[in-house]
Amino acid sequence: MAKHYKRTDCRLCGSSYLTKAFVLQPTPLADSYLPDADQARNLPSYPLDLYLCANCGHAQLLDVVMPEEIYLNYIYETKTSLGLRSHFEQYARDTLTSIQPAEGSFVLDIGSNDGTLLTFFRQAGHRVLGIDPAGEIARRATRKGIPTLAAFFGPDLADTIKSEHGPATIVTSNNLVANVDDLHSFVDGIRRILAKDGVFIFESFYMLDWMRNFVFDFTYHEHLSYFSVTPLKRFFAEQGMELIDVLHTQSKGGSLRYIVQMAEGGRQPSPRIAEYEILEKQHCLHQLSGLQAYEKSVHIAGEKLREYLSTIIKQGERIVGYGASATTTTLLYQFGLHEYLTFIVDENPDKIGLYAPGSGLAVYSPDRLMHDRPENVLILAWRYAEPIINKNRNYQDAGGRFIIPLPTLQFV
Repeated sequence: MAKHYKRTDCRLCGSSYLTKAFVLQPTPLADSYLPDADQARNLPSYPLDLYLCANCGHAQLLDVVMPEEIYLNYIYETKTSLGLRSHFEQYARDTLTSIQPAEGSFVLDIGSNDGTLLTFFRQAGHRVLGIDPAGEIARRATRKGIPTLAAFFGPDLADTIKSEHGPATIVTSNNLVANVDDLHSFVDGIRRILAKDGVFIFESFYMLDWMRNFVFDFTYHEHLSYFSVTPLKRFFAEQGMELIDVLHTQSKGGSLRYIVQMAEGGRQPSPRIAEYEILEKQHCLHQLSGLQAYEKSVHIAGEKLREYLSTIIKQGERIVGYGASATTTTLLYQFGLHEYLTFIVDENPDKIGLYAPGSGLAVYSPDRLMHDRPENVLILAWRYAEPIINKNRNYQDAGGRFIIPLPTLQFV
């Protein structure tokens, strides 16, 4: 059984004034697709409740599953997400243009996964190093030419890397900082390895987009923090650092790229920071009422979808799911969809032949759609509905119907 504990203080400011603001159904670890159906069905579930800090406004999960249970056998790779490679190529280009590091500068990526981002920094003539605790993924990246340490990042490792490679001009960490429980220790490591004029850049899904774009299914046990600008600006100032810019991207349903320097770094803060602080206040982002309204709208969307699926089942039609990701697990549990689905299909060869966590639903190749001819396909990976439908026109031409559950219920 995975090790789990519940913290009692805010991971940014340390306050104990925390209020449960958004309750989701407990789930197993979201990406625990297993080769044995019974084992998948018997996985333990953990609370998935979002709390709001009354002191600094940070939204977060307090129920923490030990990272060793999640990441050591991690199977997700950047290359499996549609559009993420081109996103990281532009990310590297933008960073090099704005920071203008000297040739051969040291670039460190924490949570580097398969090394996609670092590939573009290396091609620009810089020294690179990745850190990722998933051993097999780290080994694959190293074989591909991106040296990667299979380890968890922290102050001690930062000291070791600095002694071997020197200070880092650029430290990146994308779609990972929100997964870190001990952010104070993590940032201590950043401070130790960052050059005095260096920058720490990290990208994370943005809480306001998480609400506006209805991507509540991004809530799972890996994602401990639901970042916004106002609490982060205060947090970094308390850590001897300074948030100097934020850039909006479409990645992960809407993300912000945060750019941070040492307090004495010398770069002037962008006016965008103040603009985002105003925006967050206008949307009541750090107030209980905002999250409670969001929870209600999610509940209504689930009821509407279940009502429609029940009608389909009563008519004798079959429904299968499309997409076997971590977000699928949250969506299935929150909306109570397990009983409606016959199986799931996914394009990722690493997922095909496995069984979904909790439900035990089998995962097949999309080829199965033309073999079994189910009347309906519920697109669980709904943010990618358009490319999924385009890839499966033969199924649609044969009379199949796609159901897009979010952000509004659609039938194609």
